[in-house]
Amino acid sequence: LAIEKLCTVKGIGRKVASCALLFGFKKYDAFPIDVWMKRVMHDMYGFDENDIKGMQTFAEKQYGEASGFAQQYLYYYIREIS
Repeated sequence: LAIEKLCTVKGIGRKVASCALLFGFKKYDAFPIDVWMKRVMHDMYGFDENDIKGMQTFAEKQYGEASGFAQQYLYYYIREIS
């Protein structure tokens, strides 16, 4: 997978790799998770904020190839609306 390959570069973690895939490589199934996504996933879906793997799995199943778009809407919601 591309995310694992990017994470082999020193200083790049899953969040940055996911952002690179989403915004740089147009991989719209990427679902970057930062502190804001942890909050919105907790508030809206009841996830423990440390359950990154659960959030990723949920996004894959719920949003599929449009996960990146969903992430952007969720991010906007938690930052601007709530």
